[in-house]
Amino acid sequence: MKRRYDVLRDFLLRFIRKWMPERQLILRTGSHIRYVKISQNFQIALCAASFVALGWGTFTSATYFLFDDIIRSKDAQISDAHDNYRNLLSEVSHYQARFSLLTKELQKNHAMMLDLVENNATLQLNLRSAQKNLETSQTQQSEINAAKNSLREKLISIEGELGNLNGRNFELRGNLASVTTNLQSVQSERDQAHAMNQKLKTHVAQLEDEVSRLHLTETEVITRLSKRTQDGIVFMERVFARAGLNTDEFLAQLAVNANTAIKEAPVGSREDEAEPGDDSTDQVASGEEFAIDVAEMLDKEMYESAPLPAIEMAIMRRPVGQGGPFIATTTPLPESGEKLKASLSNLEERLGRWDDLRQLMRSAPLPAPLDQFQLSSEFGKRRDPIRQRWSMHYGLDLRAPIGSPVYSTAPGVVTVAEAQSEYGRLVEIDHGMGFKTRYAHLNKILVKVGQKVDNRDKIGLLGNSGRSTGPHLHYEIAHNGRPVDPMRFLKAGKYVYKGQ
Repeated sequence: MKRRYDVLRDFLLRFIRKWMPERQLILRTGSHIRYVKISQNFQIALCAASFVALGWGTFTSATYFLFDDIIRSKDAQISDAHDNYRNLLSEVSHYQARFSLLTKELQKNHAMMLDLVENNATLQLNLRSAQKNLETSQTQQSEINAAKNSLREKLISIEGELGNLNGRNFELRGNLASVTTNLQSVQSERDQAHAMNQKLKTHVAQLEDEVSRLHLTETEVITRLSKRTQDGIVFMERVFARAGLNTDEFLAQLAVNANTAIKEAPVGSREDEAEPGDDSTDQVASGEEFAIDVAEMLDKEMYESAPLPAIEMAIMRRPVGQGGPFIATTTPLPESGEKLKASLSNLEERLGRWDDLRQLMRSAPLPAPLDQFQLSSEFGKRRDPIRQRWSMHYGLDLRAPIGSPVYSTAPGVVTVAEAQSEYGRLVEIDHGMGFKTRYAHLNKILVKVGQKVDNRDKIGLLGNSGRSTGPHLHYEIAHNGRPVDPMRFLKAGKYVYKGQ
């Protein structure tokens, strides 16, 4: 290898000596002669400068002629980026449409229940009309019986007169035949009225059975929905109680936000009202299917291990202040219909409270930020690990191997993603409803400011940056700017995921 280098060097030296010897440039001005010496180094530098100038000229010329192609390539890349952005927007619209479809289905089922109540009222009105017809037919039958008795008495008196007046036998025979004909006509009318009476009684019995069945189905559906909804409300209120939060304050704040959103939103016509049906049997079946679907949805929301991402909703709620158990009644219309509507209103209030609590459940940071960890320092007063003085610790120190993934504990928006002096590499997330979480001493940050994260999204890796004595995660939760003990939320999260 060294020999080849020497051969190449000797070749270059011979080439330079042959083609670039030391030269002299003679300049003569009149009788004065000047000599300008051009050395080999100057010639080499001049050649190199010439090659550089030639290469630069070639490059700029090629760039000038290929500039349009480059611009077209950049435009194509920008167009692809726009297409990808539009695809993402279409996916977001698709998910929003699915959610709107579910909401519309729930409203349709609610309208179907109201239609069922109205059909029940109509059936009871028909029952009253049939009872009136039955009473009318009974009155007519009593009148026919009275007429029949009167005709029998006349027949008896005529037969007595025939016994006493044998001489007038032929004259009275004609009268007897006409009376007999009238009696047969009256008996035929009585038989027809009796048959009609039996048909009306049968129809009334069928209507009463159908009304009873519809009323029983309504009460069963509403009772099941009320129990499921109340169980979900009690479960979520227990979760917030374990976390040390006041549920009524959150609901009041959510109502204020909803009222503000409703005032700002344009008023439009509702196009999702269900059309009333004519067949009561189909409506009953639909009500039972609605009860089953809502019950399954309540179970899923109560016991799922990872809550869905929070969706900001602006729904006007009625004032909370009604409630109590649903008690079925068998009193006739209209009292029965009014009580059934009151029960539906009570169910609607419970569904509204359940929906509000479900939104709060999605915003609360209940799960742990690490899959596996050991608690090395609790929330509250402690002795500082570096200065060994008493100080306040507004979070939890969770010890785990360095590089362990750190997850967001609720959906939100990243507000801080940078290195700070004491916190080290820090990520702060705003979850809405006054909740904020902090994740400090990270080894690496995987998100940026303004990025939306979902529940259990990876936001960084556990490390030892900042003011720290070893690898751990400093985890804080603040509500309305005030630090709260994260251990309450972790315990409440365990309560949720065990499905107790």
